[in-house]
This record gives sequence, structure tokens and C-alpha cells, in this order.
Amino acid sequence: MELEPKRKQKLISQLNKISFVGLEGIKVGDVLSTALWHVSKWTKESVRNIGLCMTESFSIKKRGENPECAFLYSHSHLSRKDHLTQFQAVESLFQNKVVITASENRTARPKWNPYILLLPIWRMQMKHLACPDYIKNGLCRRLCRSAAYAEEMFQIIKRYPSVRKLIFFFDVLEIDSILVQKCNQKSYTTYTLEHGIVNGTYDYIDYKCSNARYLLLWGEYSKQTAVQCGIAENRIILVGNINTLVKSTSPIYVDKKHIQISRFIVCLAIVLTKKDWQKNKSLIEIADFLADKYNATYILKVHPSDKVTNYTSCVNPNYCKKTYDNRTRLNELFEDVDFLLCGNSTTFGDAVYCGIPAFRYIRDEDVDGDVCKGISWGKADSRQGMDALLKNMQNDPDAYMEQLRKVRRFLYGEDNPKERYYSAITENV
Repeated sequence: MELEPKRKQKLISQLNKISFVGLEGIKVGDVLSTALWHVSKWTKESVRNIGLCMTESFSIKKRGENPECAFLYSHSHLSRKDHLTQFQAVESLFQNKVVITASENRTARPKWNPYILLLPIWRMQMKHLACPDYIKNGLCRRLCRSAAYAEEMFQIIKRYPSVRKLIFFFDVLEIDSILVQKCNQKSYTTYTLEHGIVNGTYDYIDYKCSNARYLLLWGEYSKQTAVQCGIAENRIILVGNINTLVKSTSPIYVDKKHIQISRFIVCLAIVLTKKDWQKNKSLIEIADFLADKYNATYILKVHPSDKVTNYTSCVNPNYCKKTYDNRTRLNELFEDVDFLLCGNSTTFGDAVYCGIPAFRYIRDEDVDGDVCKGISWGKADSRQGMDALLKNMQNDPDAYMEQLRKVRRFLYGEDNPKERYYSAITENV
């Protein structure tokens, strides 16, 4: 089932108005916002397979006496090792702390989930929603599992009465959303981190459904996007790019001195619908066109949630010399390419941060869904337009690189953000 953005936003609003038994005071629409943006992939069978019992566990470490801060990394993020690295880079800045990190324990016996008893009641509370029954069942099951994990994490927090500040990796996903809202009710001060360049469509979930007291954002671009979403400026603190804190994978600022076109990287966007896959296929066709015209080759990087094998039939081995999946970090590839070509992807911002020329393929019909909306530089809607951008870069490389550095400052602010992350948490209550 496809849900248009306006319909999804309406369902979020309707769910927020329901006081779910056992979750009083929690805006369940915000909790389920990410689920609603992915229901196009749901089927009746996949909904039945959504687990209800808990099997994973937590790693807990305490440093110092009477720690004031607790850092929380929930099971919502288990599949993203790159996110865990970012989270650990932030918490490592603090000495006195509690760190609660989700972990997998495949041999553990499933734990009983008490929220299972509330499923029939929740299902009745959702009966007036204008969506199929299997979607309602799926939302209830997702809510049930997430509520159990959130409650378990909340009970861990309560073991440390000195803790009054809670730092979440990203508070829009289900477990984190429930826990942030619950902790807000108990007068904890909550913070959430920005893990990547935020979607700039102004109709996205990242900001509208965030409930943390403070949003620790990268730069002016993120701030403007958050304000457009209705976030009060006094909730926003600019701290810089989180990736600069990651010692082993800190982005290398290449800052190209000589512009050439011989080898480039193509980064595909996330695939949520068949249209998304078709856009990725079109991007590969543009890459082939450019490679043929400039006697160049390229490497292909798929989105972390996608599979390389989905594009086996699309790539031309004469032009595409290698493909990479989520096991390869993007910044590791930048030193060996001349520029980046992407679709509707935040990898554009990753390249700009490293000083790599970057270009985006955004069709006119997709402008409203542009994740970097508000940045027209480096954007084209056709192969001819992309070719023109490359020619302009070649004709005046100094002007191009100056504009790149300007966009970089807009997206990321200043470098060396360690002190800003530390002070944002210690000085704001």
C-alpha cells in the first residue's frame, strides 16, 4: 500500500490525538512516524512476522561518581555500525557518565512483553483510522515491541538517581521516541544528535516528530530546516559535524587542487518504492553517458539499506569498475575519485564536507522531495544539465571550489567541534 506524504502526516496527527492505554501522555503518532513512512513495503504476512517478545540485551557502563549524564543507544539502531561509532565518539568526550548501549544476544531466551496484553485495546483505539486493518495491526505490533524496550531502558536509567541529562543518538525512531517523551514527563533534560545531513523537504519526520528538549545540529542549514519545521530556535544548538569526532573514520578534507574527469563515484539513494529504484537506474544511465563522453570510469556505492545485487543488470562493466555496499565507508573512497554523482541522497553533503566536487540528479517532479532542498548549487535534472555542470567546473575550477567551500560552511559550520558538543550538554539544562 502506498501512502502519500499528506496522508501519512494526517495519520501521524490522528495517532497523536489518541491517548493509548499504558502510554498516557505519549504522542504515538510521533513514535510511529518512521513506520508510517515505510508501510509501502508491508504485507499481511510481514506484519504477522513482527516479533513481540524481547531477545536483545543491553551493555551498561558507568564512569565516575554520581554521573549527571546518561548516553542511550537503543535497539532501533542495531543494524547501523556506523551510527554506533558516531555515538561512541560523542560519549567518549565525557568522563562522568552512564552509557546504555543495545546489544544482540541471539542465544538468550525471549522475555515476556507485558504490553502484549494491551494489543486488543490499542487496536480498538485505532478503529477509526482510515487505513487497512493489516496496517493498523502492524502499527500496534511495532508499538508493542518498542514500548517494552523503552520501558526496560527507563528502568535502567532509574538505577542512577544522579543522572538528570539524557543524550539520545536519534529520537525519532520508535524506542527512542517513547523513551524521550517518558523522560520529559519525569523532568529529565533530553538531547538528540544529528547523525547525517537532514532531509530538507520541510515535510519530513526528522524534526517535526522530535521531542527532545535540545537538538544538537551540525550547522546553519540544519537550523534553517528545523525552524521551517516549526522547531523553536531555543531548542537548537549548533555543534558541528559529528563525523569529525570519529578518530578512525574522520572525513579527510581533500580540497581538490586540480579538476579532472577520469574516475568518479556514483552514490545511489534509499529505495522505499519502485519509483525510487527507477530513479537509481536513471542515475546509472547518466553515469554511463558521462563516462562514455569523458572517457572515464566510475565506482558504484549503494545505500546502506540496499543490496548491490539489485543493480547487477543495470551496470555496464565497461564503465562501472567496482561496486560497494554498506561494509565500505564512503570517506574511504573519496581520495581516489575526481567527483561524486548522486541522486536524492545526503552523500552530496558528505562529498562537500571532504572538499570533493559533487553533483545531484534531481528531476523537476522531485523538487519538493529534495533532501537538500534550499541548495540549488550542483543540481541538474537531466544528463545534458549534468554535463553542463561538469563543463562549468572545468572552465573555472577556482570559482567552483570557492562555491564548494561556501556550501560546506553553510552545512557544517566550523571544524573541531569537541568543545561545542561538550558545552552544549554540560551548560544547557
